[in-house]
Amino acid sequence: MVVVYFGYLGVTDETIENDSRIYHIPIAQSVLTGQVLTGEGYTSPFSFYPGTAEMILAVLMALGIPLNLFNVAGLVALTGLTYKLMQRAEVSKEGAVIAAVSVGLLPTVLRLPLTQLVDIWLAVWWVWWIYLLEKPLWKWKYWLVLGVVTGLLMGTKVSGLILIMTGGVFYGKSLLEAAGKEKLVGAGLLGVVVGGWWYLRNWLVTGNPMYPLDFLGFKGDSVSQLPIVWKFLLKDKGAVGMFLQALGSEFLGWVVAFVAPLFARNKWIWLGIANTLIFLILPGSPGTIVSNMRYLLPAIIPLIIGIWKWAEERGRGEWLAVLSIINMAAVLPQFDYKPKIFIAAIGLFGLFLWKRK
Repeated sequence: MVVVYFGYLGVTDETIENDSRIYHIPIAQSVLTGQVLTGEGYTSPFSFYPGTAEMILAVLMALGIPLNLFNVAGLVALTGLTYKLMQRAEVSKEGAVIAAVSVGLLPTVLRLPLTQLVDIWLAVWWVWWIYLLEKPLWKWKYWLVLGVVTGLLMGTKVSGLILIMTGGVFYGKSLLEAAGKEKLVGAGLLGVVVGGWWYLRNWLVTGNPMYPLDFLGFKGDSVSQLPIVWKFLLKDKGAVGMFLQALGSEFLGWVVAFVAPLFARNKWIWLGIANTLIFLILPGSPGTIVSNMRYLLPAIIPLIIGIWKWAEERGRGEWLAVLSIINMAAVLPQFDYKPKIFIAAIGLFGLFLWKRK
């Protein structure tokens, strides 16, 4: 129902999200014109951010496909890959289905389908990357795919580099044991070729690989001097309360995941907490903190996996599934009442079930 709903709106609605129009869409346009190599014509310094996900936008532009379908496709990919990761983490098949759809129906995710923000795609690459790291293989094909996905992750957002470093702490030893240094270095170099060239472009054009951000001794753009989450939490009056309200509004019942170590401890919980700490060094302010919750997608997904495994180990998987479905139902009032779309979605799903039988 959600995919049909957003698919219809994606075809009929115009692009209106501010950041999408200011720099995400211009990055995609520069890919088609060839100006991406120099950044010529950019009107915002933020257009110098890595733009791997915007290359998907460029393909949509070239094919004449409505740009608002960019994140509708991302929503489908995120749900599907999360399901695969849940199964690889040895969550039951039924639990994996419900948990994956729970991720797709988080309020912070459902704010994004009709935008060209890249956070859903960052989460897609991250889930795919962790899926690969969970089961390293000796075959070169595996390492080629791992290299490409690593490049997609680092080439979508600067925070992708930090996620890679964090993931290396959890999986580096198993990767070395699975293949040795040669394949690991080869995958890393391929990742740099696929996604690292954005940073090389910035270095050559602006003299700063992380432009428009300040980086070590490299000077960025004054426009990019954004508030940082941990600073605003410490300095602004009432900031902590505002932050907790934002967590509740964007994750509903799953807000409990961020205190999961109080009752559950496993690898997935600690990976989620590590990615939560990354959030503290990302941009955030009182005016944008609700929107900034989307940066926590690489944190909430492993936390949900860890909690689900904890619940199933104690025979509480069905109990958690019921709570998750209630959590999903709570987001439905966000949708405008469009009975024709809902009837079409129910009809399509009914036909799907009929054919399966």
